[in-house]
Amino acid sequence: MVSVRFFGPPVLVAFLLAGAIPGWIAGCGPRACLLSVTGLAGMAVGLLGALICVTAATRFVRFGETALHPFATPRRLLLQGPYGRARNPFYLGILMMVAGEALVWRSAALGMYGVGLAIVMHLFVVGVEEPRLRRAFGDAYDLYRARVPRWLPVRARSASR
Repeated sequence: MVSVRFFGPPVLVAFLLAGAIPGWIAGCGPRACLLSVTGLAGMAVGLLGALICVTAATRFVRFGETALHPFATPRRLLLQGPYGRARNPFYLGILMMVAGEALVWRSAALGMYGVGLAIVMHLFVVGVEEPRLRRAFGDAYDLYRARVPRWLPVRARSASR
């Protein structure tokens, strides 16, 4: 069973980053063109991002044995599911939702917001999360880093590369 911790502040932050703020930037007016190639592509990217967020968050809470919070260190290193394909699937899902909204709303400003958000997330991951996980899990985290890419889910690499 998923803990109530799942519905805490990180989910609210995800809603703000991928929902409320992009809606405000785009104006949420009649510019959306859902029945166009761009609109359909945006919906597909956004929905896939939402699915990745839900899957990653659920797996993190169930198997990471900690709250889904960017400053909380998990008790276990997650190596399967979306975490076996990319080290930051929750953040990746948020960025995909923003990219999808930029396509649906045909908003360059929303696209720029997504780029800025990606830069901030990257700096946070590299400067805060990765050092904390390295201290918590040591060599196991180093092997994980060698095998699983930080952002873009690709075929898992062997640690010997």
